[in-house]
Amino acid sequence: MQCLVTRIVSNAVTVKADGSGNIRMAGSQWELPPELCCRPMAFVALTGLDVVYNAIHRAIWDAFCANRRADRVPISFKVLPGDHEYPKCRTKRTSYEWYIPKGILKTGWMNKHLNLVPALVVLFYELDWDDPQWKEKQSECATKVEIVRTSLQGRNTKVAVVLIQKKTPLPPGEDLVASERASALCNACDLSGKSLFVLPHTDHLVGYIIRLENAFYEHAQTYYYTEIRRVKSHKEFLNKTTHQLLFVRHQFKIAFFSELKQDTQNALKYYRTAYSLIHELRAHETNMLEIKTMAGFINYKICRLCFQHNTPLDAIAQFRKHIDLCKKKIGSANWLLSMQRGCQNSIDPPDAEKEKTGILALQIKEKGVPHSELIIALLSNAVAQFKKYKCPRMKSHLMVQMGEEYYHAKDYTKALKLLDYVMCDYRTEKWWGLLTAILTTALRCAYLMASVKDYIIYSMELLGRASTLNKEQKLRIEKNLTKVLKNEVPDAELECDSSSASAAKSLWSDRMALAGANEFTIEVQDYIPFIQCKGKFQSPSFHVDEPIQLQVFLRADGPNPVSFSKLAISLSNQEYNQWCVVESSGQNTMSLVPGKTKCYNFSFVAKTEDVGKKIEWSLCFFAWRGAGGDIASTHEALQASRSSRRWGRNLETNEELEWNTITIQHSTMIISRVPKISVQLSHQPPALNNEMYCLSVTIRSQEQGVAKDVKLTAGLKPGQDANLTQTTHVVLDGSKICDDIAAALIPDIPLGDLNSDEKIEKAIFVRCSTIGPRIFLFHVAYSIDTIVEGKQIICKCHKDETVTVETVIPFEVSVKFASTKLEPLERVSVDIPFLLMTDILSSSPWPILLAASSLELFSLTSTTPDIKSQLEQTVLETGEGASECFCLCCPPLLNNNNAVATGQYSISWRRQSSSSNSPLIQTTVTLPHILLESVPLYIHADLPSFGRVRESLPVRYHIENRTALVQEVEMAVEPSDAFMFSGLKQVRVRILPGSEHQMLYNFYPLMAGYQTLPQLSINLPRCPTTTTQSLRRFLPHRIFVKPQDVEQGAEDEIQRLKSQLRETEEQVQKAAQAGLDLLNQQMELQNRLDEQRVEMTNAIEVLEQEKYTLHKEVELKSRMLESLQFEFESVKNQQKQQLQEQEELLERNHNLTLSELNNKVHRVQSALEESQLNEKQLKHKLEVLNETLNNKLEELRALNEQTHTTMTSEMMEVQMKVMDLENNKVELEQALQELQYREQQLELSNGNLQRQLERLTEEKEEREREAVSWFNSLEKSREVNRDLQIQLDQLQQQAQDPNSKGNSLFAELEDKRAEMEKQLISMKVQYQSLQKQYAFNKQQMQRLKVQIATLMQLQVVMMGKAQAPSSAPGENADGQDKTYYTDLLKMKLNNSIKDAERLGDELSLQRMKSLSESQRALELERKLFTAERMLKQAQSDKIKLQLRVEEFQHKYEPKDENKNLLQKRKKEKLSMDIMPSCEEQPVHVVKNSNSKTVSPPAAEEVHNKQVPEVEERPTKNVKISPEDPVVIPNPSSV
Repeated sequence: MQCLVTRIVSNAVTVKADGSGNIRMAGSQWELPPELCCRPMAFVALTGLDVVYNAIHRAIWDAFCANRRADRVPISFKVLPGDHEYPKCRTKRTSYEWYIPKGILKTGWMNKHLNLVPALVVLFYELDWDDPQWKEKQSECATKVEIVRTSLQGRNTKVAVVLIQKKTPLPPGEDLVASERASALCNACDLSGKSLFVLPHTDHLVGYIIRLENAFYEHAQTYYYTEIRRVKSHKEFLNKTTHQLLFVRHQFKIAFFSELKQDTQNALKYYRTAYSLIHELRAHETNMLEIKTMAGFINYKICRLCFQHNTPLDAIAQFRKHIDLCKKKIGSANWLLSMQRGCQNSIDPPDAEKEKTGILALQIKEKGVPHSELIIALLSNAVAQFKKYKCPRMKSHLMVQMGEEYYHAKDYTKALKLLDYVMCDYRTEKWWGLLTAILTTALRCAYLMASVKDYIIYSMELLGRASTLNKEQKLRIEKNLTKVLKNEVPDAELECDSSSASAAKSLWSDRMALAGANEFTIEVQDYIPFIQCKGKFQSPSFHVDEPIQLQVFLRADGPNPVSFSKLAISLSNQEYNQWCVVESSGQNTMSLVPGKTKCYNFSFVAKTEDVGKKIEWSLCFFAWRGAGGDIASTHEALQASRSSRRWGRNLETNEELEWNTITIQHSTMIISRVPKISVQLSHQPPALNNEMYCLSVTIRSQEQGVAKDVKLTAGLKPGQDANLTQTTHVVLDGSKICDDIAAALIPDIPLGDLNSDEKIEKAIFVRCSTIGPRIFLFHVAYSIDTIVEGKQIICKCHKDETVTVETVIPFEVSVKFASTKLEPLERVSVDIPFLLMTDILSSSPWPILLAASSLELFSLTSTTPDIKSQLEQTVLETGEGASECFCLCCPPLLNNNNAVATGQYSISWRRQSSSSNSPLIQTTVTLPHILLESVPLYIHADLPSFGRVRESLPVRYHIENRTALVQEVEMAVEPSDAFMFSGLKQVRVRILPGSEHQMLYNFYPLMAGYQTLPQLSINLPRCPTTTTQSLRRFLPHRIFVKPQDVEQGAEDEIQRLKSQLRETEEQVQKAAQAGLDLLNQQMELQNRLDEQRVEMTNAIEVLEQEKYTLHKEVELKSRMLESLQFEFESVKNQQKQQLQEQEELLERNHNLTLSELNNKVHRVQSALEESQLNEKQLKHKLEVLNETLNNKLEELRALNEQTHTTMTSEMMEVQMKVMDLENNKVELEQALQELQYREQQLELSNGNLQRQLERLTEEKEEREREAVSWFNSLEKSREVNRDLQIQLDQLQQQAQDPNSKGNSLFAELEDKRAEMEKQLISMKVQYQSLQKQYAFNKQQMQRLKVQIATLMQLQVVMMGKAQAPSSAPGENADGQDKTYYTDLLKMKLNNSIKDAERLGDELSLQRMKSLSESQRALELERKLFTAERMLKQAQSDKIKLQLRVEEFQHKYEPKDENKNLLQKRKKEKLSMDIMPSCEEQPVHVVKNSNSKTVSPPAAEEVHNKQVPEVEERPTKNVKISPEDPVVIPNPSSV
């Protein structure tokens, strides 16, 4: 408990509580018991340790007791013998019905539970798991445990066993023998597994002991918790009528057990309850002392715990409350008065002479008491107390009092030390009156010590602005100061003791006799001198080519003017001090008038080597004329500005304002000379990845003279990301591509001298191997001669320019594999040609020139001997694309690896705007691996490029066996509606390994247009895994069938058509000429448009950059606002929660206070009713007595009257008997009345008790409802916790689930993929339904064909009959009827044919739709795969970019490349070395109006072979870019 000094003026009683926790009372001299003052700790008894003769046991005991740090658990250990007799436990009461307590608490109860009754008894026993005498020692250990239990019979003390072992035990679960024997030992000793411990005696003994202590502490906590519950269980047996003392006893016991349990919060709560209950006890002479003593004990406990909880105000309030309650309840003043009266009655009156002599003796003895030492000790404790609770002003005040006490004790050194320490605080807080008083005391101490330097310092400060002394006192101090500086003894200070002053005078005489020339250097930066000084540089910075201006302002505040002979300023660079000195010449002196400001100006030229350095003025040397000493005043800016605003209050207003308006500038920076050159940068951003990007630097001199030794430092600005330094290379030679060893920054590039108005251009080439923004620095340094105040100096100048360059990807390359029929492939077959198609999409804002391309193959081979580039000298604008196609073949591989490395695709390119000498950039793309599959048979067909209706079409199928086995092949030709054929419809052949089998068929086309060939169905019994569909992909499916030749028409029709053809050709020529003119105009407009587009692109780029910057700033502000909003919400919620908790606490306190007040009101009301009833009864009794008295008086008067008359004796006797009877009657009536009064009182008491019972019942019900509500809330909280735990487990399982989705980007791609799969499934279902419809239509067409054939035969027969001469009119009639029937059948046939054609067209359309959807699904899957691959790369880049974005948030925003791009266009070139299949025509890719068209050479041959009468084929749409699909028309329609 901390030191507490409290004085209570009540009968001169002083209570002091010192650091030991003991309370002493002057007069009574009683102390608190030690068990009350000590800290209660859990008591644990250790048995089985021989700490005297056993070294191991001694080491264990030392580990328990020695060096107990504050972080170890609070336990009190004691070593006891195994047969120690513990205090016997008396029989517990089962009822308190007839029990009347004799007091509140037994005298030794606290000591018993602190030192006698342990919470845990620990038995130490040496036993290893592999001990050969295990059984005997196990029985011995069980016997010792039983002895301990017997001595603790009736108590709840826990028993534990610790086995001391020599070996370190194995981890739990690994030593099976140890587990079995531990279980057996627990059963033998009747212990739980938690009460058996193992203590290995190893080097880590202390660690094991600490773990044992923690386990013992948990057992002790359980014991005290059980005791608290046991005491609480007695409450229900108590009543407040006879068991008021037990209520206090039980609350005190619960609080004490809580302290032993280290639950100080609950302990304080129960102590306060006991304190309130003890003041409700009825105090009388027999229990007054006990109540007072227990109240003091509990009050001490409450105060001690409040100090432990760092609530000293609560402790002080409790102590005051205790004093007030003791005054009111016990009445200490009356008690003391009665005690004094009792003493006066028992002894004789004192002798006045002896009393006077005794008082004098006590006074003489009092003089020998060291009061100052006692006061200083108490003040020291008080200073420590106020320092702990952070009361600096009170601490300073007490330190001043301590200094004064040291002064009175004549310990001037300590007094001066304390006062000097405190004066700093009073100077800072501007307590001028207090500071003056302290300075006066310090000056007296310095005088009495004869300390010359301290005397001078305090004298100067008392002469200054902070002093509140009058002018006479200041003149006296100035006079003494002058004497000291002239080696004379000063006059004694006022209020000094005469003896001390005479001793000090002799000391001064000795000092002055030994002193020579007095030269004192006094630093007054921490004091308030009587001379103010301010320094001010004219500017915060000066260029090296201009003089530095310094002003020094002085002002005297003493009573008299000050003359001085020298003023010197000390700067941080001592070489400039010689220019900052002012000295008086001859008899002319410099002086300062009090209250007047004087200014001194200094000027000097800085040195060139000090460029970039700071110059500060630190010391002002002031030589005081006539005093013989120098005063050095250190004035920093903060101290000077503070002193300039504080003092000088007694001066005039205008002077005060004049001095206060002077600002302080205590330092200046020397900066380099302003460069007079211009640095301009020219480049064409953004830079393309890996290109030699040119940055042109133009340096123009604007100096008057020659700029010498001009050097340029160019490259990446230092301080950026380390990855940028490794991926950025700067060179001066741009004719070749630099390697990776080139540096990112080239320092000191010599440029020679530069004359006035001359310029130099230098080209810097940068290669960036990664994308993103970079900041480049261009530092130009040179030297020039200049003259400053007649002195020539060489100035070094420099100028920096920075530029941010964004690096972007020039183009994107995508690769895909296709069959020779341009169908996408996922797998390729061995020795079967396929196509490799590369797509290049330009993303560069500048046109790029594709100089050449090359293909390097690893495992594959090309079908052409020499692979030539198809992209030579191709220019791509922004968004345009180009394609290349290569025909490749995969030879058989020796290994069984299915994935085959394709190779590398290289592109050589450069900017179109760069010169022809610029190096070409080589970009290499690693081609993806392709899956390889082997087919047992390779089938291909030889057939003409087209057929003609009703003309034979020979088709030859080549079937090649590519396996090492003989293959049996089952072949069948499926019928077709558009063809009749001749040949084997179904055949089974055997093909030898490596041989080839041919099948020849003659197809007879029946319909014109693109028709489906009869499909060849192939089955391989020995290769069941090979399906017909996998073999059909090598065969043609469709062929174009031309219609039959028409008979030659009339000559005039041919002539007419020829003339129309000539006219059409003439019109075409005119239209071509007009188109050429329009094309030239369009080219001019296109050039203008390109120029405008470039200008607009630059302008938009600047605007977009500004927009992006503003957008980033808005996002930053938004994030900051969200962060602040989140913090505000969190603080708001926290405050709201605290407010709710406070409201609940206040409500509970209010309800508790209200219930107490209600109880008091009910008690007062009951007492009032009792008093009213007593008053009523007394009034009634008084009335009855008055009436009785009146009756008696009347009877007495009547009796007196009768006595005067004659009356016989008998009558007199009868009269007396009647009076006796009446008296008896009156007495009986009075007794009856008393009984009635008693009955009324009992009824009133019964009513009060009934109301109290009802109130307690209601309170009990309310408590039960609260308990139920709290229990419900607890159950709800548990349910919520269980739900949250379940959700947490689910989230953890989902996080650990490898099939779970990743971030939102993967989820979005997964959703898109699932949607595409759904669409693909629906397309497959539609395709199957269309196939079924097609099969049905095919059957219908077959039946119609049979009917048509029958009708044609019938028609031929009828035509033959019609050519014969008809003889009878009846026969003509029959012929007409038959012709009519034939026409009807022809019409039906034509309708059927049209329906069949319509159905065929619809079927073709549905097939095309199905193929288109399949193509789209495959394209989406390919994009999904590409997106997933790029996503991984983006995630790795994202982590790097996040760090960069946080560091360079507003400076280096990447440009938005997604806007203002031109329309994307597609270029495609097809290799001419590829021979198309028999059923396909060479494809001529036609682009939109903005695209470039590359026509293969074979296109002209196709045009020559075209027939004008051929019906146009419907166009096919193939989507090859994100824009609208590219139209690939029918070659026959071109």
